[in-house]
Amino acid sequence: IYEAASRAFAALGHQTRVRLVLGIEGKMCLSDIAEIAEKSLQDTQYHVKILVQAGLFKAEKVGRRNYLYSLNLGMMRAIHNANKFFNLNTNT
Repeated sequence: IYEAASRAFAALGHQTRVRLVLGIEGKMCLSDIAEIAEKSLQDTQYHVKILVQAGLFKAEKVGRRNYLYSLNLGMMRAIHNANKFFNLNTNT
């Protein structure tokens, strides 16, 4: 869990990726995610790739070349549970 959590937190080290994690709703295509990011498709694709590699986003192939992206709730729960396990208080 340490390695996975470390990758996830490192991926969240950029405000665009934080915006994407907080803004994604259900399954979304790259162009819709780019609107959340307020970035070009190329810039958004770069940030989404990092979130997928970190395990925070899931990618589902639709057709030959398109993907739908969604938040990986399993990873989010794992990070939340690790936080509870180590009794870290994020409100202080």
